[in-house]
Amino acid sequence: GNMEEKIMKQIKDSVKNYENDTIEFLKDLIDAFKNNMPHYLGSIILRKSGDKKCSRFSVYTVYEIIDGQQRLTTLIILLKAINDFLGEEVFSLKRGSCFVLELGNLNEEFFKKFLREENFSDKDLKFLTNRLIRDAYEYFKAELSKLNDIENFIDFLYKKLFIVKTEVEDEKIS
Repeated sequence: GNMEEKIMKQIKDSVKNYENDTIEFLKDLIDAFKNNMPHYLGSIILRKSGDKKCSRFSVYTVYEIIDGQQRLTTLIILLKAINDFLGEEVFSLKRGSCFVLELGNLNEEFFKKFLREENFSDKDLKFLTNRLIRDAYEYFKAELSKLNDIENFIDFLYKKLFIVKTEVEDEKIS
């Protein structure tokens, strides 16, 4: 029926959008890097949602991402791709036993597996969003192999990548 076609088209469009966003995301970063320009990743809106014990002695504040989840997720995927590409933990993606970013519901277990280096099952990859995460990661790793000065790129990420963080308290803002 017509409704299913519409839904399928919307899904196809959002996949295309995320794939294009991923390509743009890295292209913009690399352009800024090559031109030695700072890069502004936009703003994220966070709301404190509690504390989490991540080791015997450390408790971290947990934030819910109101806006900017896709950008942060894509950034974490890139940082993991860099770690794996170099075979060392350049970027620490954990605090004690907690990951720096956890995704909600559908992708939660998959993203943890992904960050823990576990193999994905076919069941994991049944979900489109999980496949998009995997594909973004593979794309980033392939592109990183074309960079001949990855150390400087890492330096650029540390020093010239900016995100504006806004913290809100009220539920109604979003």
